[in-house]
Amino acid sequence: MSRLTDKLAQAAGVVARQTAKIEARADALIASEASIEAQTQSAFAPHEALLAQTEKDLADLQHALATVTNTPPLPDTGSGGAANTHGTVSTTPDGRVLGT
Repeated sequence: MSRLTDKLAQAAGVVARQTAKIEARADALIASEASIEAQTQSAFAPHEALLAQTEKDLADLQHALATVTNTPPLPDTGSGGAANTHGTVSTTPDGRVLGT
C-alpha cells in the first residue's frame, strides 16, 4: 500500500510541476512582448511610410478632382469633344484634354 501511496503522491505533483512550467513559458512570452513590438515597428516602418505617402497622394488627387468639379461644366457640342472657345478647355467624352 505504501508503494501505491507514493505513486499517487508523485502523480499529484505532476500537475503542480507542469502548471509551473506552463506559467513560466507564458511569463517568458509576456516579457518578450515589448521586444516583439519593437521588431514589428521596425519591420513595417518602410511600409508605413509608403502608405502615408500614398494617402497624401490620394488626398492631393481628391483635392484636384474637387477643384476640377467646381468649375463650370464644359459646353457639349455633341461631337464627342467640346470646341476650345471662350478660353475653355476641350475634352473628349472619356475626360482626355484636347489640344488648345
